[in-house]
Amino acid sequence: TLRTLFPYTTLFRSIDSGIDYYHEDLKDNIWNNNKEIPDNGIDDDKNGYVDDRNGWNFAYDNNNSYDDNSHGTHVSGTIAASSNGIGVVGVAPTVKIMALKVANSRGFLYTSDVINAIQYGVSNGVKLFNCSFGSKDFSQTEYDVIKSSNALFMCSAGNGDINQIGLDNDGLVKNYPASFDLPNIISVSSIDKNGYLSTFSNYGVVSVDIAAPGGSIYSTVPGGYGYKSGTSMATPHVTGVAALVLSEDMNLSPIEVKNRILKSTHKLPKLKNKIVTGAIVDAFGAMNLTRSEERRVGKECSQ
Repeated sequence: TLRTLFPYTTLFRSIDSGIDYYHEDLKDNIWNNNKEIPDNGIDDDKNGYVDDRNGWNFAYDNNNSYDDNSHGTHVSGTIAASSNGIGVVGVAPTVKIMALKVANSRGFLYTSDVINAIQYGVSNGVKLFNCSFGSKDFSQTEYDVIKSSNALFMCSAGNGDINQIGLDNDGLVKNYPASFDLPNIISVSSIDKNGYLSTFSNYGVVSVDIAAPGGSIYSTVPGGYGYKSGTSMATPHVTGVAALVLSEDMNLSPIEVKNRILKSTHKLPKLKNKIVTGAIVDAFGAMNLTRSEERRVGKECSQ
């Protein structure tokens, strides 16, 4: 099945077009496979991938996971750009990013590559996946791999029809993987600067969980910075919050992380009857809820 990225104009793992791992705002937060000796032509860790020091390129089956599209680097910056006084700052600026490339330079990707990438990430301990891509085609194998992964997947709800007018994901036309009916998926729509659902954003009062800013988002691109819009740009805001929550307690299950996020949202009247929560993600609220839960559990354990 062919899927596409969603541009409109270890904790975290980006299933995307790769990452500029030399970028000044990202280089300190790139995951490295320390079990692999770089560029020696040997599969040192015997995981089936030779010289996968910087992850893997599943689109072309090689170890060059560098971003030749810009989408993956932009998404990664929103999540994890360093707080270093230059450029931008990500939602979770110390999180590690695993650079795994599944999309080609045009932004197209195959479900088989996504499945292999998920399996690679899970085998390396990844607990959070950002999925800023989609298709109307259902894949049972992809569904099964996500279901059995013991990880949380933040998935873009989609960018509407050919005229970029948002669609109802509760209707006949779905967007996968966001539309998989699985408890370890958070489906994300986009809002504009005025708090309205972005005109291009898919929605669904049953199937789309939460919203985040997705219009004209400034973030990292290969060699610099730039603006992009789409549910792809909204989704990494939620992934960043998930990374913050998980950083407080690495023993939290995917469902527990999801619940912390969905129970601590900021309601917006303009989103009522559009998405499940009728709300946008709230990092401050999610962290407060997580810490209050930790205090409660600690108090119960001490009694």
